[in-house]
Formats: sequence, C-alpha cells, structure tokens
Amino acid sequence: MIDTWPDEGNNRVEFSPDGRWLAQFGLRVRFRDTTTWKPGPPLPELPSNSQSCPAAFSPDGRFFALTAANAEVHLLAAPDWRLIATLESPRGGRINRLAWSGDGARLAVATMQGEVQLWRLTELKSRLRELGLAWD
Repeated sequence: MIDTWPDEGNNRVEFSPDGRWLAQFGLRVRFRDTTTWKPGPPLPELPSNSQSCPAAFSPDGRFFALTAANAEVHLLAAPDWRLIATLESPRGGRINRLAWSGDGARLAVATMQGEVQLWRLTELKSRLRELGLAWD
C-alpha cells in the first residue's frame, strides 16, 4: 500500500484519464497529485450541495465537471482547478449523473426528474470566444 488518508465524506474515487490526478468526490471534492500523492490546489468556493456530488473528468483529463448546487454543473480546468464555466439547467432538477462524450465536445447531464440534457461545449466555447471569454 502506498498511503492512506481520510475520505472526508467522499464515496467515490477516480483517476484522470492521463493518470496525473486522483479525485475523491461525494459530499466534497479533493484532488491528489499522483506524482507526489500530496493534495492538489484547493477548489474555488462553490455553492454547497447536501447530496452526493456527481463529477467526471473530461476524456483528455484537462477538465473536471461537478455539481455543487442541485441544478448547476461547474467546469474546472486542470492543473489549478480554476472555475471556467457554470452551466445552469434550463428547467432545474437535481443532477444525478454526468458523462463526457469521447471527444470531450459534449457533456450529458441526467436529472432525478428523468431528463437528459446535452451540452455542446464546443459551441459554448465558440460563443464565449466571440466575447473574449473562452477558456484555453
């Protein structure tokens, strides 16, 4: 065994696709740098979510999507985990699953109300670029 640490209310762990990060998530989200096993940078302040926190790495490991409020998805950029966008569900509803497309261009969001919402992130980024607000 390499190491142990408290799970702090986290009930899921997932490696980034490139293996650089280990995310612990559930009620809170924490990252560990797998080159040192030390905690990663602190996350930005996000609205709290009393429910389990659905989260997922993008296929290239550059982004991490998580819900920190019932009807919002926050997109964070590695390696500093800065907040680059917040997606608000058009009809509300608690989010219970997130999934990236294989190319990272789309994010599927499933709600507890039985709806799947599909976000075209390339289109969003293009519109933000026109405003000078796109992320790298």
